Amino acid sequence: MSIYVSTSAEPFILHKNLITSTSALFRDYRFESVLTLPEEDAALFEVYAEWIYSNHSLAVLHDLRAHEVVKRADGTTDQPGAEHLFHLYCLGARLRDVTFKNAVVDAFVDMLMKATECPTHLAKWIYERLPPGNTFGKLYVDMWCWNSDETWFEDLEQRDDPISAPGEFWLDVVKKKTLLGKKIYDARLRVPWVADRTQYYEEEKHETGGEHSAWSSVHQPENSGVVVKPDPEDT
Repeated sequence: MSIYVSTSAEPFILHKNLITSTSALFRDYRFESVLTLPEEDAALFEVYAEWIYSNHSLAVLHDLRAHEVVKRADGTTDQPGAEHLFHLYCLGARLRDVTFKNAVVDAFVDMLMKATECPTHLAKWIYERLPPGNTFGKLYVDMWCWNSDETWFEDLEQRDDPISAPGEFWLDVVKKKTLLGKKIYDARLRVPWVADRTQYYEEEKHETGGEHSAWSSVHQPENSGVVVKPDPEDT
């Protein structure tokens, strides 16, 4: 299958059996030979393609070095790898690839083992771009409840000002902090993502109703942003 991403003139040429094995979006278009994803980012999709062809190896995501904090020329800091993981999670959501989303969660958990901080501005993105109750948001809230201290509120650049985070995020943090204080807050306990990272995974919801109703090429997922192109060999 040839997949054009954004405005790139060169397509990603991917084996159909591989990309349809985990992506429900591509399964919907499995009878097509050429697709365009005009709203996606080619660099992100390249990481996704590498993950597909690495037999779903986490090494591809670890190579982003999400735990590293980079100093800019103006003295501020950034954590581009962590942001990259968030955008990859969103890509997985749009491609309806639960396996990939769970792999990104694994990489984010592994990042937490090494990172000394995490960008506060991710809260705004999570609460604006992901649906309520998403597991990535749950992990991010847990991270704040277990890892944050007073230094997380000091010497921040403007975009990481806690005031800029959504009120819903802080409400979830306070709720979880209250729960921890009443029931399970104990220094002897392992942090939740170490104790059981699978609680942040999603389960794929399989469609029912037979082959035609599940994978009909007529089906157009809402907001998929997919454009079907004619196969050049057919023209």
